[in-house]
Amino acid sequence: MKSGTTTLHYALAQHRSIFIPRQEIFFFSIDDIEQHPNFFIPSKDGWTFFDYDRERERYVDWYAEFFRDAQATQIVGEDSTTYLASPNAARRIAELLPDVKLLFLLRDPVRRAYSHYWHLVRVGDAVQNFEETIARSPGTLLQRGFYKRQVERFLEVFPRDRIMFLVFEDFVPNMQARIDRVCAFLGVAGSVDVSALDTHRNPGLVPRNLGMQLAYNRLLQRRHERRFLEHLPLAPTERRPGLPRIVGIAAEKALLVDRDPPPMKDTTRSFLEKLFARENRGLSKLVGEDLNRYWPYLEDR
Repeated sequence: MKSGTTTLHYALAQHRSIFIPRQEIFFFSIDDIEQHPNFFIPSKDGWTFFDYDRERERYVDWYAEFFRDAQATQIVGEDSTTYLASPNAARRIAELLPDVKLLFLLRDPVRRAYSHYWHLVRVGDAVQNFEETIARSPGTLLQRGFYKRQVERFLEVFPRDRIMFLVFEDFVPNMQARIDRVCAFLGVAGSVDVSALDTHRNPGLVPRNLGMQLAYNRLLQRRHERRFLEHLPLAPTERRPGLPRIVGIAAEKALLVDRDPPPMKDTTRSFLEKLFARENRGLSKLVGEDLNRYWPYLEDR
């Protein structure tokens, strides 16, 4: 998440030999309450609940619907930003799709966490400032940057030649060359010319006033929590009032502006660099890339 997956998705979706559903599906991590707390919510009919291993056949039928428009000549794929972090996804993917090829985009985990936070602010999930969130309710904000333990899980069940790692800081300035490599890795003829594409597909917005935005998020937290209901399989549906939703969208637009977030505090950055350096010690060897070139604090040579 927040590492260029939307851009990569958009570029690959332009290739005539590749079919990718428009949305993230989260199939292999659907019952992971740590990655998806918003999937487990109370409703008038009781709590939503998912159990992949018990309901796999029913979920597979739901999953297959996302690929029904693919042509016989196309390879199919999908991108979900929780698979790397979810402890069960690697095993499940290997069981269902043993010949799959995997792409992972890794970004400086400090910058990724900060970008993730502002995404949570924007969608209504953050109700505290960055430092308070880290200290009291980090959720996946930090955990998704613990790449080493996550990569190890996939390498336990997949051969190394079926996995390609891309580094965000290298991918962005060398996008054409990296897209060419990805297409070759996937085994499709030709590539995608990214020069004419609007590849910045997921620009960030930040609030005009953080305090006001956090107060607004606390006020409408229940509505934000229920935004995934329509996507999930076998979940109860609830009628959503139209006018409050329209008012909410208008308020969100008024609160947000297209600009860079404020700089991270130096003390917070120092703490996060130490944390992620410790958690990702040895990562360079696993991915076959000297990550210290891009994240100098890693000291992982």
